[in-house]
Amino acid sequence: MEKKVKKFFLFWQFDEEEKWLNDMSAQGWQLTEIKRIKYTFKSCQPNTYIYKLDYLDNSKEKNQEYLNSIQSFGIEKVYQTYNLLYLSMENENSSDQVFELFSDKQYRINFLNKLLKSSTMTISCFILNLLLVSSNTELMLAPYISTALIILIIIWLSGLSKINKKKNVLEKQLIN
Repeated sequence: MEKKVKKFFLFWQFDEEEKWLNDMSAQGWQLTEIKRIKYTFKSCQPNTYIYKLDYLDNSKEKNQEYLNSIQSFGIEKVYQTYNLLYLSMENENSSDQVFELFSDKQYRINFLNKLLKSSTMTISCFILNLLLVSSNTELMLAPYISTALIILIIIWLSGLSKINKKKNVLEKQLIN
């Protein structure tokens, strides 16, 4: 049996998305495909799969090495969008066990730094678009487009702030 679920997560909600995917597995649903906000699952035994999200570097060579190394541990790539990876691993004892990619705090900090870097580049593009649109006074829709871009920038900055807070907490724990 197949199930399609529409669910929207913003880039800083990776923890919530990961938890939701594992909750779906606990209910007996295996993730098979993702298309934007549509997740496709097929029926399976509850807790058969464990899901984790990871963020890749920009180096294709390093990424391929990384994918090869995690496959040797039985971890499979389910889906990839840009540099965000959706990984799964068969849960051999069908418990609520979680496989931990981020086994140390430094790895998790690196993950958050990569996410911050790519998100900062994205928001920079929004800001450039805002400046271009607002400087074009001949465009009738300029005020509406500018307003929409300002709202997006505020939402994006809120997400960056949340990621940065998570990173700061981890850095403080690393020092202690």
